[in-house]
Amino acid sequence: MNRYTITLQDRAGASHLVVYDPHASTLRWSSGAPVDLAKVGMAPQIRDRDWQHAFAINGVQAPGRKSRAIRRLKIQLGLKCNYGCTYCLQRFQPEAGGGAPDQVGAFLRNLPLWFDGGADGKGAGVRFEFWGGEPFAYWKTLKPLGSAIKAAYPNASFAIVTNGSLITPEIVEWLDALGATVGISHDGPGQSARGPDPFENRLQRLHLLALYDRLLPQGRVSFNVVLTDTNHDLRAIADWFAAKLEGRALSLTVEGVVIPYHAEGHECSLGGDERQAAFMRSILHAVVAGEGLAFNAVRRKLDDFFQSLATARPAHALGQKCGMDRDDTIAVTLDGKVITCQNVSPAGTAPNGASHEIGNVEALDAVRLASARHWSHREECRNCPVLQLCKGSCMYLEGRDRQQACDNEFAWNLGLFAAALFLLTDMVPVHIDGPMRLPPAESAAA
Repeated sequence: MNRYTITLQDRAGASHLVVYDPHASTLRWSSGAPVDLAKVGMAPQIRDRDWQHAFAINGVQAPGRKSRAIRRLKIQLGLKCNYGCTYCLQRFQPEAGGGAPDQVGAFLRNLPLWFDGGADGKGAGVRFEFWGGEPFAYWKTLKPLGSAIKAAYPNASFAIVTNGSLITPEIVEWLDALGATVGISHDGPGQSARGPDPFENRLQRLHLLALYDRLLPQGRVSFNVVLTDTNHDLRAIADWFAAKLEGRALSLTVEGVVIPYHAEGHECSLGGDERQAAFMRSILHAVVAGEGLAFNAVRRKLDDFFQSLATARPAHALGQKCGMDRDDTIAVTLDGKVITCQNVSPAGTAPNGASHEIGNVEALDAVRLASARHWSHREECRNCPVLQLCKGSCMYLEGRDRQQACDNEFAWNLGLFAAALFLLTDMVPVHIDGPMRLPPAESAAA
């Protein structure tokens, strides 16, 4: 059970079989010999590591908790944005206010009371992230907040995701001084799903390229793409950015495949088996051709998969894709509310009926993440060949939205899985046998 027999075809057309177990992270030829990892520059590592079980949150039955030893702190300034991306989750969240400059002082005074300061008390090992909406719609709040946190925790790292339309010379200077890593959300040839293209506005383009030119040599900027039903050709996306950047080196990543949080998200999703198969093949072909490796998320996910094989990483060690189930990862508002993730409103309700406001920083020990489920409580995840790549998709979706998200993620990660097998064996996967995202009743009979 939970093993997959995969047929590979070599360049001469001959077939070969490998057997993959995503729960034990083993990949073997049908003879029983392990597939050699040398082709991707790896070797099996010592296998006596004590892998800890990820805490399997399960709504109110087994809620997650948060610790003062925070290593990833996501500060939600508010959900205000000057764009209205078709598939954006935040568009349909209830308004909760916040993000005012007069909230900064209290937030900064209280921060040391619920945050341990990192490994050295000065932010070592900590990543502060500033989120909107559009973060620079809150510039009068963000600037003093970020500067003060940088002064208090100089050894921390910083990150911001922006649509790139509100960049100014002052913001470029500030981001450079902050040492922030900046992700520019832009879908390239599919940008119309997001909104106006800042490359088409002369002034916005100049400021955007000034930011890119300043941070690129430091490896601190990228264009981040969401893949959809009509915009998933990594080669075409890379070519589009190459033309816009006019000879500059490409720094691209993939935020992920579209997650359908609402009707508009479903419209951008992969409809039916044929479209999902086409999406998967597109990812495989882009990686095989090389252009897909221009996206650092592709390289990172492939490397993580190869590492899973090298270390025999068991599935029970896997947390959720987003990491928001971890006790050292937390999303907060400026008035101290702890929320499921940075993309939801504290006034919102999760599909399971639990509030997205899961507590307050003033009583961190009482925080309970009851709005989500770990992948291990979902049979479709337990019976999936790409579990090690997908890690369960969005942890709080349920029902029809969850099923479509699973379909989208499956196509995306199966394309990467097929590419990984090609890179390991120089053969193309043509068929896979095994339990394929079985629902509970079918899983019990498998």
